[in-house]
Order: sequence, then structure tokens, then C-alpha cells
Amino acid sequence: MKLTKQWLKKHDACSEGYDWYLQQKETDLIKILKMLLKQKHFDWGNWLITKKFDRVQRIKYAVYSAKQVLHIFEKKYPDDKRPRNASNAAIRCIKNNTNKNRFDARDAGADAGSAAWYDAGSGAGYAAWSAGYAARSATGSATGSALLVSLSARSARSAGSALSAARYAGAVRSAIEFKILKHGISLLQRATNNKTNTRG
Repeated sequence: MKLTKQWLKKHDACSEGYDWYLQQKETDLIKILKMLLKQKHFDWGNWLITKKFDRVQRIKYAVYSAKQVLHIFEKKYPDDKRPRNASNAAIRCIKNNTNKNRFDARDAGADAGSAAWYDAGSGAGYAAWSAGYAARSATGSATGSALLVSLSARSARSAGSALSAARYAGAVRSAIEFKILKHGISLLQRATNNKTNTRG
């Protein structure tokens, strides 16, 4: 996959990211994402990768992001399964994209959002919001579709913020963001390899 100036302009890339792209010579998407990962431009990487993902990839990425921090919520509220249920509802939509599963994901996402209000702004709250966003990404509604574009970036940022709010070191926050983006790159690589193998 090739990344171009025209594509970045069409999708309203931020001026800093666009300038960064112009100052280097690489156009291969995977290689660019790996450069962003190495240089710790996690926000740019998340923005770019979610624009390139299809719906199922976005949901998988969002669920993975949320799962990195669900333990923070569950440690504080061991009996509250709403965020975990939201994450599982999103997975059910990937496996079987029925109206019922999408409605269930929408409701589970709203429930996880309610759980987030227990500790709005804290690590537990961010973890619950991440799971809620993951579930709502699977709804297929107009609102869900709009959220898909920024969903994984929000989930990754929430993951990092959750760790930070839980008084983890900045290095740990960076490590979780690195892990999430690295996973996203592997999702994209697998899809690219599958398309190449199918054509061959």
C-alpha cells in the first residue's frame, strides 16, 4: 500500500504530520507506520491506521486497545462486568454481524459508558470508556460509523491515560501505546498479505 500527499490532503492530515511526511522519502504504508512507531508518534500512527482499516479491523483494534486496560477497571470494581460485556459484544459483531448483535453492542457500549462515570477522568473510567467505544464501533449506525474513524486513537489514548492516571510511569504509558500500535500494524500486514496471496 502506498501513501501519497494527495491521500493525506484528502483525509485532512494534521499539518505537523503532513510536514513530517514531506521531510522523508518513504511511501510504503507499513514502513511509514513502523517509522512512526519507532519515533513514538503514536497519535499520528493511530490516526493513519484507522483511516486505512476496514470496519472489522477497526473493531478488532478497538477491542484489543480496550483489553489492555480493562484490568484497571476490574481491579477496582471486580463485580461490574459492563466494560467486559461491551468488549465481548463487539467481538460477537465481528463473528456474526446481525441486527441483534449490533443492538446488543450498542446497549453494552452505553452500559460501559455508564460504568465509566463511576470514576470519570481516572484510570478505571478511561478503561470503561475504551470498552464502550469498542462496542459502539460495531453498531453500524451513523453514530457508530462516525466514531470508527477516531475510535482506535481514542482507545489507545485512553489506554495510555488510564495508565498515567493510575500513577504508572510515563515509560509504561509509552509501552502500552507502542504495543497497541504494533498490534494494529500486524493486523494491517496480515490483511495485505492475504490480499496478495488471494491474487496470486
